[in-house]
Amino acid sequence: MIIYLDLVILSTIIVNTLIIEGVECFFNERINIIRVIICDLLSCLFLFLFIMPIGKLVFIRYFLGIFLGMIAFNKCSIPKKIIKVALYYLLNLSLIGTLAVFKIKNLGFLLICTLFTVILSIIISYRNNSELTVKINNKKLIALYDSGNASYYSDTPIVYLDYKYKNDDYVFFTKTTVDTIGGSVDIYIYNGPNIYINNKEYKVYYAFSNINNYDIILHKDIGGIKCLNC
Repeated sequence: MIIYLDLVILSTIIVNTLIIEGVECFFNERINIIRVIICDLLSCLFLFLFIMPIGKLVFIRYFLGIFLGMIAFNKCSIPKKIIKVALYYLLNLSLIGTLAVFKIKNLGFLLICTLFTVILSIIISYRNNSELTVKINNKKLIALYDSGNASYYSDTPIVYLDYKYKNDDYVFFTKTTVDTIGGSVDIYIYNGPNIYINNKEYKVYYAFSNINNYDIILHKDIGGIKCLNC
């Protein structure tokens, strides 16, 4: 059997990158390019374990997906990390198994990978439309526009800021109740500086929360009627 090493390596990089990006998009989280590159390089290196006669050490191959998954994804809670790694592992096995069943050759493999790349690029592009850069006190923060955040207090939208930004600029104002998917919850809200998006100023109240991969979660109407200098 002839093995075209260049096509095998290229296919490995494409599939590995697609799966990592797909899982992160599923969780609506940012993709860490450095982690993806490291994972791709290790995946190519580990290809030799499937070629070399390693005898009783063959079981090592089955742990590679878990190891790569641990590297590929950003820091998060342990349950979420387990789910991400499991999805990464299962998607790897599923794609490889499907290709084997249908006996798709190298060219077909690359064509399928290209199709997945186009589809995933559309998904990522759509997801990135929800990612904005905002300014608070001239500091740039990465924000996620959340169409599900409809929290108001006295007709002013409430945004959620990561705890690491909590300082004396934010003054406790009151406690209120907001509706979430899990039901009604009490939150503490704070007065703070206005935020700026594309040179437009918005008055908001703040609540603090642990946020993965973003600095602030915006309100669904943040780009609308609440602009102060539109």
